[in-house]
Formats: sequence, C-alpha cells, structure tokens
Amino acid sequence: MYPKKAAATIGVLDPERHKTIAQSFGSVVWRTARRIGKYFRNHRQYDELLEMPEYLLADVGLSRAQVIEVKRDLRL
Repeated sequence: MYPKKAAATIGVLDPERHKTIAQSFGSVVWRTARRIGKYFRNHRQYDELLEMPEYLLADVGLSRAQVIEVKRDLRL
C-alpha cells in the first residue's frame, strides 16, 4: 500500500499516537469501572438505610418513602 515513509507521515506507525490512544481508552475504562463501583456502593447504602427502623430514619430526617424514591432513581 503505502511506502514506510508515507505510512509514518500519516501516523500509522507513530508510537506516540498509539500511546495516546491507549491512555485515552484506559481512562474511559477506569472512569466506567469507578462509576459502576459507585453505583453498587450507593445501592448497598440505600439497602442499609431501608433496614433501619422508622425512628432511626426519623432521627436523621428521612422517611422510608424518600429512601425508596431515591434508590429507585439511581442510575449508572
């Protein structure tokens, strides 16, 4: 196809370009993993709140209905 010199000129064999692409991909994977972890952590915390008796929820200013509503609206 292209001679080696022409291919290097358009960036096909440019190691810095590949390094940048790999770093960008790694960054996306890392952010996605953190977001999934945060989702499950929040989900678990709302489950813990739902296990609490009404009087303890009232002490922190929450009702069971509020906790259920927020938990239902959790998104990734």
